Amino acid sequence: MRACFVPVLCCSLSLFGVQQFSLHAGGRLRNPKPFKVIRLGRNTSPVCALGFSVTGSYLIVGTEHGDLYGWETFDWKQVPALRKTIKGSVVVAFDPRSGNLALTGGQEHVRIVGLPSGWEVVVLKESLKDVKDMAFSLDGEFLAVASKRGKIHIWQIETKDRVAVLKVIGKELVSISFDPGGRYFVAASEGRVQVWDVGTWNLVNVQRVDQVGIGQLQALAFSPDGRYIVVGSNKGIELWSADRWAPLFTLDSHMTEIHVVVFSPDGRYLAVSGRYQGRSQVRLWRVSDWEEIMVVDTPFMDAHALSISAFSRFLAVSNRLDNSIWIWDLGNLVSSGSVARKVDTDMWDTLLFGVGSVPVDTNMHVEKPARYPGGFQALSRYIQTNFNLQALKKCREGDVRRDGDMHLGRMAVVRFYIEADGSVSQVEIIRSSGCWEVDRELLRVIRSMPRWEPARSLEGEAVRTYYVLPVVVGD
Repeated sequence: MRACFVPVLCCSLSLFGVQQFSLHAGGRLRNPKPFKVIRLGRNTSPVCALGFSVTGSYLIVGTEHGDLYGWETFDWKQVPALRKTIKGSVVVAFDPRSGNLALTGGQEHVRIVGLPSGWEVVVLKESLKDVKDMAFSLDGEFLAVASKRGKIHIWQIETKDRVAVLKVIGKELVSISFDPGGRYFVAASEGRVQVWDVGTWNLVNVQRVDQVGIGQLQALAFSPDGRYIVVGSNKGIELWSADRWAPLFTLDSHMTEIHVVVFSPDGRYLAVSGRYQGRSQVRLWRVSDWEEIMVVDTPFMDAHALSISAFSRFLAVSNRLDNSIWIWDLGNLVSSGSVARKVDTDMWDTLLFGVGSVPVDTNMHVEKPARYPGGFQALSRYIQTNFNLQALKKCREGDVRRDGDMHLGRMAVVRFYIEADGSVSQVEIIRSSGCWEVDRELLRVIRSMPRWEPARSLEGEAVRTYYVLPVVVGD
């Protein structure tokens, strides 16, 4: 997530915060009212880092003067353990495997901390100054740290070794990312996109954006399934094929000065902030058919920080005028605006986001979290393969509680313990799906799991931890 360095805008405050949304042609929502507004106060420096944790359980906010804040998204209470002050402008990234938070102020080492404890898990002795962006590989093995001047350090988390030093060609670094397939590392500057092979860290491709008519590159993001690359420039928003590194079509040619391009973690939506015909806007597209479904006019701010939570639940946008965070409940808005469309054809649709290992002994410091053999994707495959769909069929429509604000189906949250020998014990449902048959089947599947790789303490000792796993099942 990249830091931002732009002056606060000076303009009059509109009544945007109390507007009611309207439904435009094609089912598009216009200016929906925020679900929640978090105010940091005018004495706080502008927000430049904003992101939801891997599970969507926490919202993390960082400012240009090094203030870090965290909120639980369940009840929107601030987490005292995540209130920190660091040197420089905050840059954050989330480890997809463990759920841990990497943070730096660009003037000190990179610290990786657990959530919500805030305890340091790893410290990387980073020497780069003016860090602009950080990115984890999908398997959590590598962390890339990039400076504004385009120098990039690649760290291997487990060994704490710097395994590569890369250099970006171009005037200014725009963004860095690992492709979802884990094969390549990509860095975008104003004039070029450079691609390195993750196995060798050799440069394998350089794409000059002016040769494909893009103009000045301003933002770039991979879709979670690895099929698409969205490129924002001063000529609009382009959709590229990730396989061929070639443009497919123009998503919008009127939106310029792109600030942020971000996909929801489940790949359902694409959100873009920038200027549309001279007006500051945040716009939302549905990825299944690339239909624009929501537009938010932001006349009093340019949204330089933007994030969508797990399950496409919340959209958070920074307001640089009064230093607040505006949050929309996407599930509720999309369903109430009648623009939702069922995309999945299979009966099974599951999203898995583990919160990582939490030590049972609160005085214990976990160096390496527990891990399912093969990681998150293997865990997802295990549950999909072993879950008996007959349990879902037995749930009569009237017996199932539907969370309308989620708009994703039935969610259960399972907690279980991972013993020091890797075995699973004390499996319990801490949030019901609303269907007894589904809950019982999930308990059976989790109890039958193979042994995990247990968590390790700083001394390398295997320790007992517990794990929280939200599972969404929809038909």
